[in-house]
Amino acid sequence: SFGGAERAESAEGARNAPALSTPFEPSALKAAIAAFEKTFSTKEAEKLADEFVKAGKAREGLAYFSGSWDLGSGPEWVKSSPVVKSRIKDPKSRAMLMGAVNYGSAVIYRALSNWEAALSHYEEAWKWFEKAGDKKIAAAKLNNMGILQWQRNLRAETFGYFERSLRLHEELGDADGVSQSLFNIGVIHELSGSYVEAIPYYERSLRAEEALGSKEGMASAFYSLGVVHWLLDSYAEAVSYYTKSLAISEEIGDQNGVARALHSLGVARWRQGFYA
Repeated sequence: SFGGAERAESAEGARNAPALSTPFEPSALKAAIAAFEKTFSTKEAEKLADEFVKAGKAREGLAYFSGSWDLGSGPEWVKSSPVVKSRIKDPKSRAMLMGAVNYGSAVIYRALSNWEAALSHYEEAWKWFEKAGDKKIAAAKLNNMGILQWQRNLRAETFGYFERSLRLHEELGDADGVSQSLFNIGVIHELSGSYVEAIPYYERSLRAEEALGSKEGMASAFYSLGVVHWLLDSYAEAVSYYTKSLAISEEIGDQNGVARALHSLGVARWRQGFYA
């Protein structure tokens, strides 16, 4: 599966924003609205978008994200709130806010399988994050756009977004983001049947995870290397990588990782002719 480094920024002083009065019944949705209006962060915008969809109120969610943040429209508290006004006046804070609400809309459109609208709002959010100078979150969101393009069966566009994300993470010196982007490119090669091409990306991701000291990341990279070697009928290499993934998964207590590695080891050993 795809990886992704996510980071949300909260504006200082936003915690006193008044709660939006709505007729929405689900308590989880009410809580998500309150959490977003407290921080205006991208992370909370994504959670809120998910709650709108779960509550069957996608249309209300799109109206909320698209109409609430212009001082000339939306609920009265938005027009009068000193917190929102301060964010509108401060260019960086306004850019982060606009990025968050566009991102929320993108999440809802994606859930509705409206790919064009989702991509349009992802792109708009990305532009606002760039304008805010937050290149790390902008790089992370490029991965989301890449995954969306893959879901639309647009392979070349998928690589384009992942490679842009990789370059931006490299520019920032963000080792974790670099590793995730490399891993994502490896996944696309693997899913496209380009198994040989996937190997160097998984290997580079593995080296990055080793440098970071991320046991979980190392186990995942070893396992993926095992998968592509198995698909290439290189069973001895697959067994070696699965064994390394298993050892790390056992070390960190990842039971799902242990079960996955054991199953794949069994299949690979069977293909080698070891039936007992």
